[in-house]
Amino acid sequence: MSQEQTSPLHDHPHADHPIALEFPATIAVIGGGPIGLEATLYGRFLGYEVTLFEQGEVADNVRQWQHCPMWTPFQLLHSRLGRMAITTQNPQHVFPELHHEQTGEEWLRHYLLPLAETDLVAKSLRSRHRVLSVSRCHYSKHQTVPLQSRWQDGFVVVWQDATGAEHRDTFDFVLDTSGTFHQQLPWGAGGSPALGESQLLTDRGQDPVLRKRLHFVAPNFAANRGDWEDARVLVIGDSPQAAQTVIQWKSINSDRGQLTWAIPQSLTQTGLYPIIANDPLPARMRLFETANALILRHQTPSIAELVSHREGNSASLSKIQVVANTNLSTIQWQAEPKCFQVGLLQWHDVAWDSVPEDYEEPDDVETTLAFDHVVIALGHRVDEGLTRELIVPRCPQSEALQSLLGPLLAHPGDRLDFQFLEPRWTMTPEGRYFVLGAKSFGRLPNYFYRLGLQQVRDAFRWIVGRATLDLEQTLRF
Repeated sequence: MSQEQTSPLHDHPHADHPIALEFPATIAVIGGGPIGLEATLYGRFLGYEVTLFEQGEVADNVRQWQHCPMWTPFQLLHSRLGRMAITTQNPQHVFPELHHEQTGEEWLRHYLLPLAETDLVAKSLRSRHRVLSVSRCHYSKHQTVPLQSRWQDGFVVVWQDATGAEHRDTFDFVLDTSGTFHQQLPWGAGGSPALGESQLLTDRGQDPVLRKRLHFVAPNFAANRGDWEDARVLVIGDSPQAAQTVIQWKSINSDRGQLTWAIPQSLTQTGLYPIIANDPLPARMRLFETANALILRHQTPSIAELVSHREGNSASLSKIQVVANTNLSTIQWQAEPKCFQVGLLQWHDVAWDSVPEDYEEPDDVETTLAFDHVVIALGHRVDEGLTRELIVPRCPQSEALQSLLGPLLAHPGDRLDFQFLEPRWTMTPEGRYFVLGAKSFGRLPNYFYRLGLQQVRDAFRWIVGRATLDLEQTLRF
């Protein structure tokens, strides 16, 4: 494709730029999570016809981990526009204190669900409507056409209702806020699926016992304490969710059960998680410090020692074992005696620039162990199948939007104080298609809700054609 076809729009949107349309333009918002709700509210407030597609229930991802504590206080988890909409609907509604560290359940109850019930959002919401694909109305992405023609072309959204019937609608704009939560990283080494993984995912949808034993979020240990007594638990992953899972398990299993934490990377002298000096999020600092201390205390150097530990009968043995450089190789569910047979593969992280010429790399070591519960906490990735027919350049390594890559690389480390300074950072070559929220960051860590709110603002700056548009600043309430 030529440079002319892929060049971005003007840096500062104006009323007659190529994608601005007069009211009432139509907007499809894909994903009824937190940012999808905010984008729908923003668009409806500005007078656009918005349809919000959600394949499950509103804020479905938050519902799955609602028992977990959150890093960020309420101050960073809502918009002033959302607060106004809720208060207008229910003047008696009580919000949390701005600096309150809350659980997912509190966020749902005090903000997300009331926001979804406001008139502006509720009239646009289509729950249990699964979007199957998004494409241009007339042009496939391999067709060579003037960029102006592609920008002026609308979008076809093909979706499926709760009965399985398929439908198609056309829209002027698409805001993709579908996130990454539903797209787990594969469980095996190097990002490949573990043997048996695909079958296990299929079986889980049909087997209620398996659904109670294979987890993709930190389980609610406190509510189901009896399920975990004397249980053998495997946690695989290096995400913050993995740390949260192990710490919560430890809090209710001081002397019963066993937990193995397989970390698919090397550890440092301080553990696994980075500690930020003067961290503005105390809850994050506490989580990482606790997790690092636990790792250093319970690190088991090799799988051989792990097996020896599992076969021991001494009451003095640690109930937690941490093994680094370890991935899943195989996983199978045995209906009787209701346990997983898991192949663990440990590899050696070699500093090749400092080894002698005659160095021989040690072989990987694999063993098979039985577990009653498995928690997958490896993180998530972008599902690109939804928009395969759109031109959406991404970084091949991080899967972040190409337009975001430069600014994010220039702001390494923690991004709590990152600011969206250029509206074009929200753009794709498709003009009227925007990726907002966690999906725009791909696999990059430290996406924060307030960044998604800035992206919503900037997307509507392009849509309206007003570079200074900012409802959060101009509304008075």
